[in-house]
Parts: sequence; C-alpha cells; structure tokens
Amino acid sequence: MKTKELVSELKEIGYFVERKDDGLSSEYLAISTADNCYLIATVSEKYPGVLNTDIYKGYNDNPAASAVLRMLIEYAMTTLDEREDTNKYLVHLFPGEAGYLNLDISSDDLALNDRSNTVGYHTEFTENEYKELQNKYPQWLPKFVKDDQRFEEVEQ
Repeated sequence: MKTKELVSELKEIGYFVERKDDGLSSEYLAISTADNCYLIATVSEKYPGVLNTDIYKGYNDNPAASAVLRMLIEYAMTTLDEREDTNKYLVHLFPGEAGYLNLDISSDDLALNDRSNTVGYHTEFTENEYKELQNKYPQWLPKFVKDDQRFEEVEQ
C-alpha cells in the first residue's frame, strides 16, 4: 500500500494522520481520531512490520475500527520501496519518434522504437530499472542523470 493511499483513505473516513520524526530511528506516521485528541496507532516509515496500536475503551464499537486496523496492518507489512510512488522515465536516445529505448519483455533484448508501452515492449523505466539495464549494457546506454534531456519523466 502506498503512503498517500493510506493517508487519503484514513482522512476520508475521518482520521488525522501526521508525519513524525523523533530522531534517527523514529520516523513514523501517527494516526489519531478526527479531533486529534487520541492517538490510536503509529506506523514506522523506516522499518517494515512495525506497528503500535493504542485502542481505547469503546473504540471497537466504531464500525470503521476493523477496517482501519486492516489498512494499518497492510501498510505496515508493505516493503519500504513499495510505499512510495516512483518516477518513471522514457529514454529518448535518438531524435525522432522512433528513438526511444524499448525492452522486449520476452527476450530482454533492447530496441529503438516509439514511446508506447505495449504488450511486448516496456518503454517506461524507474531509475533503478534503468540502472540495471545500464549495468547490463554499459556500451549502449548512458548513465542515468535525472537532468539529462534524454530521460523524460512520465507524468502519472
């Protein structure tokens, strides 16, 4: 589960979410009741699987309580890299519409073609995906530099 999904869903059902940082090992989300009077849980942003709850008497009478707990558990068990949105890039190696890097999904071969993601070809890459390709094909692919005009950020 993405952080922004969790925050959005909790706010939608009336909870208050605040990002806290109490030092090097204590970066977490604090989830409180809508009036911000009672802290019901904290979820680590630094360590997966770390969730602390403090459910007060009568909280379980709230019909949303079990749904909230399920969301918090799902988020806590999500790996850190899967929690945040990652930018994707098109790699425009040569001028023109057919100058974009394409990866053949079935064979892992590289090709140049248009920018369209299709069933057989992958054209949008995260920084890490591209770096893996660049390490595999250093003679053909430039190093990733976010400000390099060959790396076009895909709007999500």
